[in-house]
Amino acid sequence: MAHTFWFRRSGMLLPGLLAALAGCGARQEPSTTAVAAPAPVAPSEPRPAQADAAPAPKAPVADANLSHDIPTECASNGDGCVPPKAFAEGLCRGKFPEVAIKLFSKGMPWEKAYVKAEYLEPVNAYGGHQSEHWLKFGEEVLVIKKHGGTGGVQVSGPKDLDILRLDGTCATVRSEMLVSYVPGQVVRPHIVWKYLDGALQDALLADKYVKQASEREREACKGSSVTHPEGACDKAMKTLTDAIVAAVRKDIAVPAPEKSPGWSK
Repeated sequence: MAHTFWFRRSGMLLPGLLAALAGCGARQEPSTTAVAAPAPVAPSEPRPAQADAAPAPKAPVADANLSHDIPTECASNGDGCVPPKAFAEGLCRGKFPEVAIKLFSKGMPWEKAYVKAEYLEPVNAYGGHQSEHWLKFGEEVLVIKKHGGTGGVQVSGPKDLDILRLDGTCATVRSEMLVSYVPGQVVRPHIVWKYLDGALQDALLADKYVKQASEREREACKGSSVTHPEGACDKAMKTLTDAIVAAVRKDIAVPAPEKSPGWSK
């Protein structure tokens, strides 16, 4: 016990012991020594800017080999009087109201047909403009392509037909939905006068009935929708459409359309 007491009182050992004990109980402060940033890594060689980009679309190039003429003779396929296949398909991939009026006009040989169903959905199998107005009983159409036989070989049973409507749109329908005779009152989709090109309008205005009807249509359809006409506007558009058909089947020469499908002869 005496030895232990001397050790605690010793002038030489006590300061060292106290310093050691203080060091064990003291809180460690965080080091403020700066850490060197990692050495910069040289960037890899950059890729070309367009390496992952889709190729830019090429500007359309006019094909000098395509014709824009309106055919006037039946295609020699032994399947009724229809236009050439390439023309018919090009026609159905767009909407060509002036071409339709030309094809419905006097002297054109195309096969006419009439809808015998009460209503018929106008599905365009070529992805072109599809009218939202369904075909109705008695609508007059032109048959422009017949499916189901090639090279004059006829396939028995119903077949699909591509038809052209007066408004310039196409539809693909079953053959049994049409008849070759007039089943009742003839109906037609309205021709939208203001959408016709200027040359055709000028030619049609030479007919006094078209001129009168166009003036009435302009007055009746002020502020109305020409795609969904109602009341007086609807009646005026019907009268104008009938007057146009009568004129082009009588003595009005329809000029070459400003816009027509390109096709390979």
